Amino acid sequence: MASEHQRLPWSGVPEAVNDAIAELLGARVVAAVNQAGGFSPGPAARCSLADGRVVFIKACGTDLNPIAVDFHRREAHVLASLPSDFPAPALLGAVDVGEWTALVTEWIEGRTPDGPLEPEDVTRFLALSARLAAHGRGVRPANVEPASRAMRFLWGNWSRIDERSEVELDPWTRAHLDELLDLERLAPAAIAGDTFLHVDLRADNVVFAATGAEHDVAIDWPHAAIGADWFPLMGSLPALALSGADDPWVVWGTQPLAAGADPDAVNAALAALGGYFTREASLPAPSGIPTLRAFQARQGAVTMEWLRRRIGD
Repeated sequence: MASEHQRLPWSGVPEAVNDAIAELLGARVVAAVNQAGGFSPGPAARCSLADGRVVFIKACGTDLNPIAVDFHRREAHVLASLPSDFPAPALLGAVDVGEWTALVTEWIEGRTPDGPLEPEDVTRFLALSARLAAHGRGVRPANVEPASRAMRFLWGNWSRIDERSEVELDPWTRAHLDELLDLERLAPAAIAGDTFLHVDLRADNVVFAATGAEHDVAIDWPHAAIGADWFPLMGSLPALALSGADDPWVVWGTQPLAAGADPDAVNAALAALGGYFTREASLPAPSGIPTLRAFQARQGAVTMEWLRRRIGD
């Protein structure tokens, strides 16, 4: 599901950043069209260059959102380490100018699916998820941590919620809080594995290539990790359902990646994911991203319903 916030237009990028991009690419940006989706307040644009090339550039400054700046830098490191045939855009370079950073990749002609999704979009997304897992086995990009460390923001959220009685919980969640705490403690070990993962996989983080499904890619890689091959699929299904796909528990049961997952490990991972969404939704909106908390709340509700169906009353 794409976000609804307004990105900064390309005209808001400092001239020094434009100069650095021109030096990197050997040509200046002469036209830019912002792309929908994502949650960064900075521009993410299809950019035409003076020499006729077309590239994709996303940029951000710390005045807009310091976390997004860090994400862009982290993504550049990840993309620079990937094999050339990996289902991700090729990195052309990155620049840092003062408080701003910009990431430049190849432009992939195609479309980013948005809700409500058509059945063929869901099928294509799931096929890409499986292809990412297949390509990720044995890939070890530099500076990418195991999921137990890279995803540490998922751990301990139910404990924090338990300490904040003002967080509103539905009756089932409140009654099962002790069980959720126990499951969450198992989650870091549950998602361990040896596959390179995109751990923020959603419909608005993929591009369906105009040249065919075999060229589809996942975009936005700052949260890459090494872990269990089924984890990105599991994490993507709540957002996919909000975009018009079937309920997560229905889709999960049809996928080969799910068939190889330990059910107890999946329960632990779902508990951690549900705790993260629930706690994050209770916090103030981050700078420049006013719609994020509502989206997290909706994902949390779907995640917790899925877990409730798995572990019962």
